[in-house]
Amino acid sequence: MTRLNRALLLPLLLLAVGCTSFEHQKKLAGFDDALEALKAGKIEKAKARLEPLCKKKHKASCALLGKKVEVQHRLPIMQGVTTINASQFVVAQEGKAPLRFLIRQKGQMKISEPNILKEVHRYKTSRRLWHIAFEDLKAGASYKLFVTNEMGELLDARRFRLFHKKEEKPKVSLLSCMKDSYKDIKDIWSTLEKRKSTLIFMIGDNSYLDQGIKIRPNGMDPQTIWRRHMETRFKLPIFRWESLVPVYGVWDDHDYGKNNGGAEYSNKEISAQIFRSFFPLYFSTEAVEKGPGVAFSFQWQKQNFLFLDNRSFRDKEHHLGEKQIKWVGEQLSEDHLNWLVSGDQFFGAYHSFESFEGNHKKEFKDLLSLLNKKKARYLFISGDRHMSELMKIPTTEVSGGSYEVTSSPVHSSVYEDALERDPNPHRIHGVDGTWNFVTLEAQKKGVWEVKSWGQKGNILFQEKLNLK
Repeated sequence: MTRLNRALLLPLLLLAVGCTSFEHQKKLAGFDDALEALKAGKIEKAKARLEPLCKKKHKASCALLGKKVEVQHRLPIMQGVTTINASQFVVAQEGKAPLRFLIRQKGQMKISEPNILKEVHRYKTSRRLWHIAFEDLKAGASYKLFVTNEMGELLDARRFRLFHKKEEKPKVSLLSCMKDSYKDIKDIWSTLEKRKSTLIFMIGDNSYLDQGIKIRPNGMDPQTIWRRHMETRFKLPIFRWESLVPVYGVWDDHDYGKNNGGAEYSNKEISAQIFRSFFPLYFSTEAVEKGPGVAFSFQWQKQNFLFLDNRSFRDKEHHLGEKQIKWVGEQLSEDHLNWLVSGDQFFGAYHSFESFEGNHKKEFKDLLSLLNKKKARYLFISGDRHMSELMKIPTTEVSGGSYEVTSSPVHSSVYEDALERDPNPHRIHGVDGTWNFVTLEAQKKGVWEVKSWGQKGNILFQEKLNLK
């Protein structure tokens, strides 16, 4: 919105909220003048406008002056795809009032507005999303995101940072199975927040669309899918953290829309569109390469991450489908460690639940054959199992050997006898009967330390993996 349009809209906004005083109009006009000055780099002029407003307890003015103000974090915000010079965000909102988004680099006064700004609203609900992205930023720098309404009131302020050109010890946190009906979930999210992750992967069942809904044989309808994704955004503490962390997501059955569903699900395409509303991929192929369904890949710090769609193409013969298997082959790198990320387990023939190996043995062998044709290194990442484990995959299965890391659940049902009930010949460590998540932290070159974390910050298992 231009400054002229904002000026024309101002009287109507003031009238709508019953705020017609000349003093309020003067305050808002001064704030708008300050924003224009900050965008132009006219710092002293901006300060001259902001300081009197701050003295009158205008929080947004105080915040832009770098003063500490109390912010309630009223909006669910997710930092999404991020690079060394750009980052995108998803902001959820209750109501229809226009929002304004600004960022400022730490230690500086000049502000920037989004390069991408898109409002997403579906099904006549009172809640909506904003997709915003900022580009041409400084590698490794820390920034602050400010959100105000059109009245200049500060609604939220969050810290975030970009990737460094050279990251010394990146830490990746793996999350799956986040049922939002539980009330006592704060501890485990606080434990995750304290880990100070570099990246967070939500690898399936990120929202239980069927929670509290009568199970339908044909799966969920689009309006319910949208509503349940949105309800999850408002409930999970991660979206209220003061310091944001880039989150990348892919689905499993509960956030697909049909329990144990596959290609037969009639609403799979609209479900994918809704899923991407909450986990958008805006940037060029230099940042993200989109694949079949909701699959995508990206490279970072000598790591090649491939997020696989284990639902859209599943039928009696296929788990990923021929098109996606071909795409995987095109995305593999012999110069990077290839992370294959899926909602359910890869090497899961040892149990009776869903897994690639257990349900589609032929296609699973085709995938391994494809992988073994490359002189590459692999790490398999999965969720779904409502228990966590670390497997060592022998060289008879994957050339050079490999590991599979399963992380589940953050908060969902657990079973204390899961490990004993289903003994796994590949298992090195495992934990059952408790909520947990897994982190992978880079050590020296080619070595990653795996840790499973409990609700109170206790380590449930740990191991160092040589992935040279």
